[in-house]
Amino acid sequence: MLLYADDVVLLADSAEKLQGLIDTVDAFCRKWKMSMNMKKSEVMVLRGTEKSRKGPSHEWVCRDKKLRVVRKYKYLGIWFTDDLSWREHIAVVLEKVEKRTKGLGKVLRNKSIPVRAKALVWLAHVRPLLEYGAEVWHPNSKQYTSLAAKLHDACRQALRLNAKTNNAAVLALLNVPELKIRHSLARLKYIGKLMSMEKERLARAVIMRGKTATWWQSTLTFIKAHPTLEEGFKKLQRSADRNHGIVPLGLDTTVSLDLEYRPLQTWRRTVEQWGASLTLQNFRRERGSSLTIMQRAVEPNGEDDIECLPRFPITKLANHGPDQIRLRLLSGTSALNSKLTKWTDRASSCPFNNCHASDGTCKEDAQHFLLHCRGVKELRTQYRGQLKRRCYCKPAESCDKFFTQLDNAGRALFMLGGPVDGRTPEASIDACSRRFVREAWHARCAVLTSQNPDPTVVDLTAVGSERAHGRQSDGSVSHSEGTTMPLTTPTTHSNPITAYFSRTPTEDPRSNLIAAHSSRSPTERSRIAQSTSTTTRANVSEPRRRLNGSGPYVRMYKGCG
Repeated sequence: MLLYADDVVLLADSAEKLQGLIDTVDAFCRKWKMSMNMKKSEVMVLRGTEKSRKGPSHEWVCRDKKLRVVRKYKYLGIWFTDDLSWREHIAVVLEKVEKRTKGLGKVLRNKSIPVRAKALVWLAHVRPLLEYGAEVWHPNSKQYTSLAAKLHDACRQALRLNAKTNNAAVLALLNVPELKIRHSLARLKYIGKLMSMEKERLARAVIMRGKTATWWQSTLTFIKAHPTLEEGFKKLQRSADRNHGIVPLGLDTTVSLDLEYRPLQTWRRTVEQWGASLTLQNFRRERGSSLTIMQRAVEPNGEDDIECLPRFPITKLANHGPDQIRLRLLSGTSALNSKLTKWTDRASSCPFNNCHASDGTCKEDAQHFLLHCRGVKELRTQYRGQLKRRCYCKPAESCDKFFTQLDNAGRALFMLGGPVDGRTPEASIDACSRRFVREAWHARCAVLTSQNPDPTVVDLTAVGSERAHGRQSDGSVSHSEGTTMPLTTPTTHSNPITAYFSRTPTEDPRSNLIAAHSSRSPTERSRIAQSTSTTTRANVSEPRRRLNGSGPYVRMYKGCG
C-alpha cells in the first residue's frame, strides 16, 4: 500500500489479494465516515505481453460498483501504462510544454526584453514540465530528441534566431545545459537522498535492495564510467559505512569536527561540478565553422583552464538593431554570403567589389566581415581609434593593446561582446563595437541593394517550385506556368513596405498578383490605384531577408488572392 496525502495505491500479485485490499480500505473508510471518489478509483493490470493484456480480466468491486479497468493511470503527476512504457507520459509532457510555450510567445518574441530575462521566464515556467519526475522515468534516444527540441526551440525564440542555428550555440549563449544532463543530475542527486533515508523506508528498500534493482545498478554503472563521480560516490559510501549504512543529513560527526564535512552537500556539489564540466566538454567537441568564434571563448587562458561555460554579456541586452546582428554573427546564422550560398544561388564572395582577391573570390564569413573587409576599412580604422580614446582600463592593460594581441577569432569575439581570455569589453568599448557593426551592416545592405535593384518574384501557383525563373531580355519575368509578366522596378527601398492586391473581375483568381514595393508618395499611390480595376491596399511587414542583410529586396507574389 502506498499512501500520499489523500491518495491510496494498492499493489497485489493476484486479483483475489487486490480485492481483499479494496475491501479493507472500504471498511476503514466506512468506520471513520470517510467518502471515496469512485470516479477516480480505477484498476490497472500489469501483464508481460500484449496477448496477455488483451486476455480475460477479473472484475473488481467497491461499494457495489464495478471498478473500471484502464490501460493507463496518472499518479502524482506521472502517467503509468500497463506495458510499462513512458510513451503516454512523454506525449502529455510535450503537449503541455507546447501549450505553455505558446502562451509565452509574446514575451519570447518581444524585442525590448533582454534575452536572458526571456529565457529565465521560460526556464522557470516551462522547463520543470520536462524534468518533473526525471529520477524515475527514462526516455529513449528518440524521445529525448523530441523533448530537447522544445528546449532548443524556446531558446531560439528568445534569441530570435532561425531554425538552422546550431543547438550547441543556442544553449551556450544562454548558458543552459542539455536536457539529458539535467536528467542525469536529478538521478545522481536522488542517490544521495536514498542513502540518507532510514533502512525501513519503502523507496530505499525497493530501489536499493529489491529483487531486480535495475535502477540502482544502472545508475552505479553510470557513476563508474565517470572518474569524478566515482571518487565522490566512494566518499559518500564511506560516510554511510561509518554511520551504520545511513548518510547523515548534516555534519558527519564520525570525522574531525574541524573539517565540517557534510557528505550529502559535498556529493551534490560534486554532481553540479560534473554537470558543468560535461556541458563545457560537449561544447568544445562540437564541430562546425559556425562555432569558430564562440568556441574561442572556452579556450584555456594560459595555464588556467576554465571549469564551466562563460556567460555572454550580450544576452543581457535587448536583441534588436545592432545587438541582434551581433547575436547572429556570433551564433553563425547571419545572412553572410558564405551561409546563404548553401540554400540560395548566391555566390559566397564578398559583395564589395574592392574586396575580391586576385582570383575574383573572397569568402564572406563573420571574421572577414568584421576584420578584413575592405569595403568597411574606414569604419574599422575609426573603431581602432576609439579603442584608444575611450578605454578606461588603467592601470590594467588597455583595450587596444589587448585587442592587438588577440588572434582573429579572439578579435571577432571581442567585437561581438563575448568574453575572451577571461575578459569582457567594458561598456564604452562595447558601445563602439555596436556602432561599428551597425554602420558596417548598413553599408553592406546599401551595396546589395545597388547590385540587386529588381524585385524578387515568387509564383505561389506553380506546382513543385515556388521560386521564380530568370528575367527575360525584354525585362519581363518568366514563371513556371509559362506566362510572363512585365515588372516595374521600384525607385526606392524604404519602410514601410506596401502591398497592392490587384485583380480585374474577368481574371482567373489564380493569377492574382500582390506587388510588394517601397512606400511611394500619395500621388504615385493614387496613380497606381487608378491603373487597376480593383485595388486594395494593405501594409505588410518587411521581408526577413532585409534583417538578414541581403538587402531591402522587393517581393511579388502571384496567386495569393
